[in-house]
Amino acid sequence: MRKTKTYMDKLMKNEEFRKRFDEEYQNICIGEQIARIRHRANLTQDALAK
Repeated sequence: MRKTKTYMDKLMKNEEFRKRFDEEYQNICIGEQIARIRHRANLTQDALAK
C-alpha cells in the first residue's frame, strides 16, 4: 500500500495530472449519484433517458 500511495503522491504533484484526475473523479462521483438516484426511483437507464 505504501508504494501505491507514494506513487500517487508523486503523480498528484504534477499540476496537469492532478487537474485531469480531479475532473475524472468528479465525473465518476456524478455518475454514481445518478445511479443511486435512479435505483431509488426504480428507473431503468432507458426510462431515465426518456
